Amino acid sequence: MVLTYPSSGTVIAVSIKADLGHWIRGQPSKVVYVAESVRAGTREVVRVARAATPTHEHLRSRLAFVFAATVILDLVASIFILGFERHAHGTQITSFGDSLFWTSTQLLTVSSQLPNPISTPARVLDVFLQAYAISVVAILAGSFGAFFHRRGMERDPPGEIAPSADPGGGSNSL
Repeated sequence: MVLTYPSSGTVIAVSIKADLGHWIRGQPSKVVYVAESVRAGTREVVRVARAATPTHEHLRSRLAFVFAATVILDLVASIFILGFERHAHGTQITSFGDSLFWTSTQLLTVSSQLPNPISTPARVLDVFLQAYAISVVAILAGSFGAFFHRRGMERDPPGEIAPSADPGGGSNSL
């Protein structure tokens, strides 16, 4: 089939085949853009892992600290939850595995199928864990935002304002 745009007279040949190859050849800019974006994202992840620049090193140190602090908190809180809940009447947290599973799901902000703790000290710890998890999400969002901002500044540093771009015409008179 041949299509002709009336306004420009451009002729386009169109194939009605349901072949993916034809679709990809018909959409090269979209496919190339996606592939380039994936490659660029992968390169950035590798550069963060290797701390290629001070900006990458800063993000890596923030991520490593949050990860280490969360793992340590997970283990310590699991021990406390087990101590608080193990002998509570009606609890389903009866082993270290149960307490580690429950604590980990609280820190991931997804909760679990186990009911919330029954004892008062465990409930207080649960509130702390949930506040910590929400804070970590905010910290990570801020860290990534700062990273993207800095990388943008590194790639496209802001130029000086040209005198002609000054809305006041370069004059300081009132």
